Amino acid sequence: MCNSLQPGLLPAFWCWISRFGQAEVALPCVLAMVLWMSWSRVRYQAGVWLVLLSLAAVVTVATKLAFMGWGVGIASLDFTGISGHATLSAAIWPVLLSILAARLQPAWQRAALVCGIGMAFLVACSRLALGAHSPAEVLAGFLLGSLVSGVVLRRFPRPPAPRWLSLVLLLWLIVVPVHAPLPHAQGMISHLALRLSGHAQPFTRAHLRRQLQRVQSFQDRLFAD
Repeated sequence: MCNSLQPGLLPAFWCWISRFGQAEVALPCVLAMVLWMSWSRVRYQAGVWLVLLSLAAVVTVATKLAFMGWGVGIASLDFTGISGHATLSAAIWPVLLSILAARLQPAWQRAALVCGIGMAFLVACSRLALGAHSPAEVLAGFLLGSLVSGVVLRRFPRPPAPRWLSLVLLLWLIVVPVHAPLPHAQGMISHLALRLSGHAQPFTRAHLRRQLQRVQSFQDRLFAD
């Protein structure tokens, strides 16, 4: 997606922001945090977060498989599947930053939560700016991910993370988004959709738009008669 954009500061900015919703960048942070939480005897909280995140990922992938393999979408909303970047960002960054700030003063804890939500919001905006998703797809992902983080943050205490973990994750987020490889998840989902459906080519957004045009044409003829 980013390789096809015109060079410039703004496209480069949105490509960089979008990387924070990429599985290769976000999921290792989750794994590191979950491992530390398990070692710190807060396994239940870690398990709930991991299960809810996995369920959100399954729902997201299922919508993509349904469209790519069988053309199941919502033409009127230009909906071809939930945005994975928006889902991951909203489910991960508010929780992760809140845990990293748990040992700080309440004001800083609130600021960390706001930053986490802001990161997720910017990633969602980047998917729109890059033309990767429609507003409905981005909104669905943001709401789904926010449901995950909302449950985790509201119902479970946040254990204070050690400073070394905060430093490691900070360095990861500074270095990795710049050098992260291009995401491969979409291609893998497309391949799986074809294997499951038996079709030679995946359905695309162009198919959905042609479907909408046919519906609109039928409605025009119906009202004209």
